[in-house]
Amino acid sequence: MAVVRPARSAPPIALITFVFLFLVSTGLAIYFGLQMASAQEDALKATQARDSVVGSSEQALISKYVAAGAKQSALSSADKQLEALKAQVSVTGSSTPALELVASLKAANAKPLLEAYKTLSTVSAEQSKQIAALTAQMAAMKAQMAEISAPLQTTINSLKQELADKTAASLALQNKNSADDAAHRSALDQLLQENEKKISDDNKVIREAANQRQALEDRLEKVTKELADLKQPPIKNQELPILWEADGSIIRTTIGSDELYVNLGRKDRLRPNMTFTVYDPKLGVGSGNNARGKGAIEIMTVGETESLARVTHTEPGETILAKDLIANVVYNRDAHKVYKFYVFGDFDLDGDGISTPSERDKVIRMIQAWGGEVVTKIDSQTDFLILGTPPSGASNALSANGTSDQTADLDAQKKAQKDEYVKALITAKDFAIPVMDANRFFAYIGYYNNTIVGKKD
Repeated sequence: MAVVRPARSAPPIALITFVFLFLVSTGLAIYFGLQMASAQEDALKATQARDSVVGSSEQALISKYVAAGAKQSALSSADKQLEALKAQVSVTGSSTPALELVASLKAANAKPLLEAYKTLSTVSAEQSKQIAALTAQMAAMKAQMAEISAPLQTTINSLKQELADKTAASLALQNKNSADDAAHRSALDQLLQENEKKISDDNKVIREAANQRQALEDRLEKVTKELADLKQPPIKNQELPILWEADGSIIRTTIGSDELYVNLGRKDRLRPNMTFTVYDPKLGVGSGNNARGKGAIEIMTVGETESLARVTHTEPGETILAKDLIANVVYNRDAHKVYKFYVFGDFDLDGDGISTPSERDKVIRMIQAWGGEVVTKIDSQTDFLILGTPPSGASNALSANGTSDQTADLDAQKKAQKDEYVKALITAKDFAIPVMDANRFFAYIGYYNNTIVGKKD
């Protein structure tokens, strides 16, 4: 998967501008510092020039006046002292302090001192002017520097904020890209899981579709076989009159119940659990879809002349009513007439789609219980040939796990059973014996897989 990289940002103009302004401000600070150093050097030189003009005694005297707190020149302080003395003399009338002062001045030869004071005042005034000018110049420079520094500092702060904002934006973009990458990976993983689940579900659907297709193919085969049975030409009355004769009829039904009564009893050789197909009296025995008539009934309780039965099956759109006919190809009311059946192959009585030899044995017991005779050999005395599927399932199952000799024996047995199956069909055709497969036989006896089989009186 391609990694999403953050887009390259624009050149760091803000950073370059910040560095440039920083260098300019640094240069100005150095320049102003040099100017202040030069002013301080000039002041030092003026002080040294003053010291060279004034002697040590004068300097001591000046220091004395300065220490006394005089804010003007030394000469002005002396004049003020002299005026004070004069005022004192005029008030007190004593001349002693003034004379003492004059004497001290004379003794000290104050004239050079006064001249020195004058010279020092002149130099000090000039130096004061220079210092004031330098101070004003420095203040102007400071103001100019402050004027320049204010917008510069504002610009610097703005650039710092812009840099911080861009740094935060860059970090946010990196975090977003990381989060987007994680989200993309998570989405991709989820998509892969969904695809795997979909593939699994599709495989399941395909398997179910294959099973449904197989079931449909089996159903189609069954329907095709039933259609072939329907296309068989009907049996003529003169050829098989027993198939077109009714054995009895329904005498009454019970409203809201599946119970009804038939006109057969013990005197008619009727037995419990026998089944009959029900036919419309207007259409006769053998009518309906594949001779299934309107439905089927099973005898529950046998009376002397009539018996109680229950409905086991009703064809779609049909209703079993009184006066409907009932028939069973095995049953015969005449004790002197017994129908003979030759049964071959395997049968499916429970409707699970699997034909077995054990279910063939149930068919045999059912025929015998209902008054029919099952023969072991087909000949001209046989009344019906009932064919199931060829008995090949057991042979195949055994041959899968047996030795080569056993397999050969089972294959030979299987071949002999198929030969017997074909031979039975040929013999039945030669003797004009009616042949019924399992479906048609069940239709003519009214049997369905909910019927009780094999019970006797």
